[in-house]
Amino acid sequence: PVSGPPFRKNRTRAVNGYGVLNPSRKQQLDTCEVYDPLDNKWCSSMPTMNSGRLLAASGSLLAGQHTITYVLGGESSQYAVLCERESLIVGPQCGIREVYCTAKTNSKGCIPSIGFTGTPSAACPVMATFDISASNILNFKNGTLFYGLAREVKPFQGGFLCAQPPLRRTPVQGSGGTTPPPTNCSGHFHFDFNSWICSGQDPSLVAGVQVNAQYWYRDTQSPIPTGLTNALEFVICP
Repeated sequence: PVSGPPFRKNRTRAVNGYGVLNPSRKQQLDTCEVYDPLDNKWCSSMPTMNSGRLLAASGSLLAGQHTITYVLGGESSQYAVLCERESLIVGPQCGIREVYCTAKTNSKGCIPSIGFTGTPSAACPVMATFDISASNILNFKNGTLFYGLAREVKPFQGGFLCAQPPLRRTPVQGSGGTTPPPTNCSGHFHFDFNSWICSGQDPSLVAGVQVNAQYWYRDTQSPIPTGLTNALEFVICP
């Protein structure tokens, strides 16, 4: 428990370096619930915590705006507390968000799939790779990883475009795989995105930026002669 004055008014606090608590929305309450970040739940009884501990653990909340009720200053021996309600804006947590969207089935009946190993990072020089891969790709076809800075899902070339324009393209690469004939789905792509960040080719790629990436490749036997994987959403770490 925190000793001394129960709270100080009009204090603005940083949250994970991305957002702030808005002091203009304070509401003093006669009774309140308290969010316990250690158990990731709301409680009607007073946990042993203080505002500093709460804010330090606020990374358990998803990115976006939340209304949060919390303790300012801690508890007294009689569990008398002073609570306030504020708007909490939590920035995106870095790393992988999710694999999403629907891949386009190719002319051999295979469903290409995007994958990854490592963690996206703006640290330069590159300390570790962040490999964005694609499997079940047609062999010996050219393709490229492209990306935008937001998510979008809409019909595109017989499949789905999963990143919002403006789109950025990485260099063209070959899928490899077994030497044709025959044509099969033994091809694959790999791209080290951390090296791309450090190359400086795209100055918008800094820590905290969201990236939505997807592979495009040639599929000459398809009615629309292109292939598309599903997509990967991530936020670049420091």
